[in-house]
Amino acid sequence: MKKFMVSVVEDIDPLLAAKLQAEENRKIAGWRETGMMIAMLFRADNKGFFGIMQAESAGVIMENMKTLPFYLYMTIEIVELVGK
Repeated sequence: MKKFMVSVVEDIDPLLAAKLQAEENRKIAGWRETGMMIAMLFRADNKGFFGIMQAESAGVIMENMKTLPFYLYMTIEIVELVGK
């Protein structure tokens, strides 16, 4: 498995975000249970998060990100990490 830093910036209406938040949380909780999401820190401006994720490839990470309800409102950058 490879590790990746995932930077997400969200540009979503707060009312819409409130409606979609429960499903978003369920999906991410599932990633934590399977070990795909290693760590997650929220941006201080409440407009996204930084995550450390693991998968076979960045493509696998992106395919999973596409299942999130907020996906259409996200700018996502995925960078492979190296080292111990």
